[in-house]
Amino acid sequence: AELEREYHVRTRAVVADFAAPARAGAKALAAALDDGPLDVAVLVNNVGVATREPVRFLEMDADMQDMQIAVNCNAICDVTRDVLPRMRAAGRGGVVVGLASVTAFTASWGLSVYAATKAFDDALVRTLAREYARDGIVFASVTPGAVASKMTRTRRTSTLICSERRLANDALRQLGVGDGLGNVSFSPYVVHAMQQWLCTVLDGAIGRPLSDRMLQATRARSLAKAKRVAADAGAKSD
Repeated sequence: AELEREYHVRTRAVVADFAAPARAGAKALAAALDDGPLDVAVLVNNVGVATREPVRFLEMDADMQDMQIAVNCNAICDVTRDVLPRMRAAGRGGVVVGLASVTAFTASWGLSVYAATKAFDDALVRTLAREYARDGIVFASVTPGAVASKMTRTRRTSTLICSERRLANDALRQLGVGDGLGNVSFSPYVVHAMQQWLCTVLDGAIGRPLSDRMLQATRARSLAKAKRVAADAGAKSD
């Protein structure tokens, strides 16, 4: 209602579970777009899941592995496959934004499958830009570092952890410009961009050890918090 009131556009809320079997989430969204139909000019592929804390590959169960691939890769392909032809048919261009991650560019301890799915997302958007830019469609692959969000279970922001609003505002300012060198893949928050540079250019000497320590510390904090919550719950039940 707020978007309709402020920008005078039609909106429709659709509940879709992209982790559901048989790609039910993407099918539900496609049916909703056909019911009207809606003229979609902007697609932001922001769906994604990750483990509760960094976990090594062999310690991750197969169901969580499959869920990450289904949501982070298959769902994005399915939705883009449905929306992109609508943009091309309308002939007015459009915008397609993919949310990847800085983890796509370096080996990230405890994030093996998640990082692989984000590398997939980044490569998909960069390739689509090569294939469909002539249709007047702007593509952008946003590659943030740590963001305070429900998925990351982080509430507090810091120099290294930006807010969702800050990330979105910085990304909008760079939309269609990218990194200034013609690359549609970019990290809009300047601190994250510096992290990405460290993790790629100085991967072995500085970037990798720094990244490993941060992720291992994140895992330790998450497990300690889960232990405290379990202890509190046990005390209350007594």
